[in-house]
Amino acid sequence: MPLHFIVPEDSTFGDLKFGKFLGDTTRRQADGTNLTTRKYSLFSTRQVADDIVVTLPGKVPQKRLPFMTSVRLINCKITAVGKVTAGRAHREYELFADDIEKV
Repeated sequence: MPLHFIVPEDSTFGDLKFGKFLGDTTRRQADGTNLTTRKYSLFSTRQVADDIVVTLPGKVPQKRLPFMTSVRLINCKITAVGKVTAGRAHREYELFADDIEKV
């Protein structure tokens, strides 16, 4: 059962800054390669331990913003994902959004 939580952006992230484009995820199909998602690195004034990786749909054009530009996420959701590594279980949280826009 997938869990999708709508994120209260201001209280969760504070001010978001654009970091960099991390890459595309593609899926190979019989008629060619299909772009499925794009990942970006963002920085937050509240989540300071690490950068935030956000995944956007592949249909959204690639963002070319200057480093540390103020941005906001459109319709962001967090999903909990369970994984097993070397016989040990752990969870990760994945952040998805419909788009990123400059503030």
